[in-house]
Amino acid sequence: METIMVRRIHRCNSQWLPFVVRIVLLLGMLVFPLGTNQVMAQDSVLTPRIVASVAGDWFWTADFTAGELYFSIYDIEPPESTAPIASGSKLTDESGFVVFEFGDHMTDLLPGYYLVVSDGDTTKTLMLELITMEVFDTGQDYMEGYAPPGRDVYVSVGISDIQFGFSVIADSDSGAWSADFGIDGFDITEDMRPWSFAQVFDDDGDANEANPPAPPPTPWPTWRDDFESETLNETWVLQNGAPGDLSLVDGFLRISASDSSTPLGNLLLRPVADGDFVIKTHLNFEPDTNFQFAGLVIYQDTDNFLQFGRAYCDVEGFCTGNGIYFDRVSGGISVDSNFGTSVDSPDEAYLRLERRGDMVKAFFSYEGTSWYEIGTHWLPSDFQVNGVGLTASQDFFTPDWEIAADFDFFEVTEGWGFLPEGYHDYDQGDVPNWACNAGGWAVDPDDRSASIQVEIVVDHQTVAQITASEYRQDLLDTGQCTEGNCGFFTAMWRAISSYEPHSVVVWAQDIPSGEWVRLSSSPKTLTCRSYDIYIYDTETGLTSQLTNLGDSNVWNPRWSPDGKKIVHDRWTVDWENLGVHITDVKTGVSVPLTGAEGGNYPTWSPNGKWIAFNIDNSLYVVGSTGGQPKLLREDAFMASWAPDSDRLVFNQPSDGSIRTMDIDGRNVRLVERDGYGPAWSPDGEWIAYEHEGDLWKVRVNMQGVGTGQPIRLTSDAGYEGRPSWSNNGNTIVYHAGVDRWTDIWTISADGGLGTWLTGGESFADYDPNYSFNGRYIAYSSYTPITVPPVQQERLWAAAFTYDVPAGFWTEGIHPYHFELQWSYPEPGFNGEQGGEFEVSYDAPLYDGYVLLRGPFELCRVIEDEYGNFHCEEETVIHPDQPTRFLIGWVFDNPVTYGEAFAQFDSLTGRVVWDEGQSADLTMHEIRPFYWGDDWWSYTCYWTIQN
Repeated sequence: METIMVRRIHRCNSQWLPFVVRIVLLLGMLVFPLGTNQVMAQDSVLTPRIVASVAGDWFWTADFTAGELYFSIYDIEPPESTAPIASGSKLTDESGFVVFEFGDHMTDLLPGYYLVVSDGDTTKTLMLELITMEVFDTGQDYMEGYAPPGRDVYVSVGISDIQFGFSVIADSDSGAWSADFGIDGFDITEDMRPWSFAQVFDDDGDANEANPPAPPPTPWPTWRDDFESETLNETWVLQNGAPGDLSLVDGFLRISASDSSTPLGNLLLRPVADGDFVIKTHLNFEPDTNFQFAGLVIYQDTDNFLQFGRAYCDVEGFCTGNGIYFDRVSGGISVDSNFGTSVDSPDEAYLRLERRGDMVKAFFSYEGTSWYEIGTHWLPSDFQVNGVGLTASQDFFTPDWEIAADFDFFEVTEGWGFLPEGYHDYDQGDVPNWACNAGGWAVDPDDRSASIQVEIVVDHQTVAQITASEYRQDLLDTGQCTEGNCGFFTAMWRAISSYEPHSVVVWAQDIPSGEWVRLSSSPKTLTCRSYDIYIYDTETGLTSQLTNLGDSNVWNPRWSPDGKKIVHDRWTVDWENLGVHITDVKTGVSVPLTGAEGGNYPTWSPNGKWIAFNIDNSLYVVGSTGGQPKLLREDAFMASWAPDSDRLVFNQPSDGSIRTMDIDGRNVRLVERDGYGPAWSPDGEWIAYEHEGDLWKVRVNMQGVGTGQPIRLTSDAGYEGRPSWSNNGNTIVYHAGVDRWTDIWTISADGGLGTWLTGGESFADYDPNYSFNGRYIAYSSYTPITVPPVQQERLWAAAFTYDVPAGFWTEGIHPYHFELQWSYPEPGFNGEQGGEFEVSYDAPLYDGYVLLRGPFELCRVIEDEYGNFHCEEETVIHPDQPTRFLIGWVFDNPVTYGEAFAQFDSLTGRVVWDEGQSADLTMHEIRPFYWGDDWWSYTCYWTIQN
């Protein structure tokens, strides 16, 4: 059930005017460019002029000598071309005015052609240029179109010779122009359309012109009854009830609620054509007793119908008292939801049902122009619409003899007239500043190629009005709109206040009627935040927020050796200003580090004297209290100190390698040829780093030279990065996740299964760093802290595997199954209990593993031409192909990490193949799972790659 509040908004001026440079009030004259040779004094000689329209295939002339006027059209500028492609003549009126219209019988006027007009005394030439007017919006009072890029465009609106105009400049790249007359309070009306135009002038005062597009068709109803007559229209049929229960009173049809049955007590029907339609009414009715109902009906028979209206129902868990209800009755039984919705008005309702195919949508409005979608019912394929109409009914056992419903009108529109549809599909809840947006898609079902206006309303105030015309591949793939161009997006950061919740609603405007509809998934609650530094206490498991820099994002925290300060990046949210700051852990006060302006990835030396940082791809050091920075090395960034503070390990971006060097920039030594985000261990013997989304470590000597083969530490879902060592060297903290979701994890320095520490439900937590005493972990997050601090419940997924080496399988068919025992209840359904696979030397060999995962058999990962990975089913395995048995679960309900781990850890499982051989399954990974994830992709891609 939902509650709908009255839409109370303040409309802002449209923002459609990026190219306006000056405003000219034009009264009683046409628009001419400043600086032309037109002289408008009363006694002056008027200069002949030409105005042409490429789009309309016409031109007109004025002020030529009255009489025969000759024209020629050339495709090359005269006199280079002497043979016109078209020519002719026509008599002017007494003022020298004449209009030439070219139909299909002569030629098309095209951009780049030349029009030559002569009266025998004066000859003028106009090069034809394309200018268009795509939008003539009487609701928002603006016009827009396209013209030659960078040109002055003169836009005029008005009636007859009373004109109001703008001078604007077309965009230098696209040629787009806009003129917002609402800025100056001018109201564009539909009767101005025939008189309005936009022009570009040449140096001789002649013009190419665009005219407004044709007015949109108005979806006049196919049939409407305003109930103004003394008798009921003869097309109505009283299906149920007594004629005495119907009366026409003061322009209303009054239907007394039947005392004999509900639903469909007094039922008034009329015919409707097969196919799609819209029915509407305006109702006054205040029910106060169970099952009193009045509203619209789509009727097959007494056992099969839909009804939508105002009703009273107090059934707990099912109803909402006096509200709006949308019911479907099939076989005499109510099916699906009743969509009970509370509304502010206790008695008045505008109601609307739209049938499109098997779908019927219900809408409610307070005033008949702003509509709220209540719900959707689907008609069975054999449903036959035998009538549409009105009803008023009540329960037989609790009748109210006085209650009646007043209907102001009833309207049917057949075949079209549908409200826009769409979805407000951007993020909600707590989001970082870069995700503080509103967006989605909106389309007119009557014309899916049309661009419609959407309005973003925050806390009942309009903050943006935009056009749903952005391209989105998913909209093209699903056929929502022609060519996929019906998306919309607007940034909300700084348009709304941060760090407090806002209600965001998106409305779309119907083009023909001007009515509005609230898009699906509105309203959404949005709280916009920036990234700050948080501190996790490993002893208590509690998290506290350190910084609160609302105008900046704070990343890459690194502790001072004494644990009293943290050095970090600070980016302003507009990405314009970057620098290194130091925050006092006790007070939370942040100050810039002098000498590190424009720097990032800072790190504190273990002796406390220095802070290393990089600017672009160059590595610097500066004193820990600030000062003059010293360049250590170009082509170096993201450093970590050796425990003696005499050396650093860093990335070399030119080749992706990891290297070490002395603090003076000398003695550069190669550690690994490929890696990222290195971290030196406290004992100086290891360097941990990220490589291809996993964590590795390599042993180094005192001089920072690698002395052994790298050891892989993680092989989990997604990627792991930014390792940091605990003070005793036994544990590594890192961030890990998939897509935009990363959390903070730890793992033994010897490798194994990672342990989740903390993280928000969505988006990312980054850049963890152990304090020098090993108790605290600083990291970057946007997630607010719960009060009291508790571990958030999430959905969790786990995979259990057994790896089979290459060369193990022999040719033939191999059946297998899984044997599972839980000491806790099984956390979710799993249907992948076994299967079989074929092995043959005729099968190809692939990189990575082929997964053996139940009745859906085999899968492998492939990379397409764009670098994207996809999963494909396989049927046959090569004997030399590495394979992996896999079985996995997703929790049915959110739980804490500790609860999820305990339940998954209670599994004792093994895989059995070839009727006797077996192996124990081990937990390959456990991680947060999002319903946006695809389980097939998860099990195939993320698990197969590791």
